[in-house]
Amino acid sequence: AKSGEVIELDLSCSCLRGRFHSKTSLFRLESIRSLDLSRNQFTGQILSWIGNLSHLTSLNLFDNQFVGQIPTSIGNLSHLTSL
Repeated sequence: AKSGEVIELDLSCSCLRGRFHSKTSLFRLESIRSLDLSRNQFTGQILSWIGNLSHLTSLNLFDNQFVGQIPTSIGNLSHLTSL
């Protein structure tokens, strides 16, 4: 990774809540490989933007309040080994 790039982000158990919006800066982390949003209070649907994080190898959304279907764009995550 280049200097200054975020490649791993662990926000688990951070008392975060609410819905994600497409303009959330989290979705601009193009080099991120590991994203842990578990054990928060996120709501709403998992947005299709998730498929743009093409370097993800690990994604943890456990113990939130997401609803609806998993977006088909998750199929773009060809490096994903842990969901």
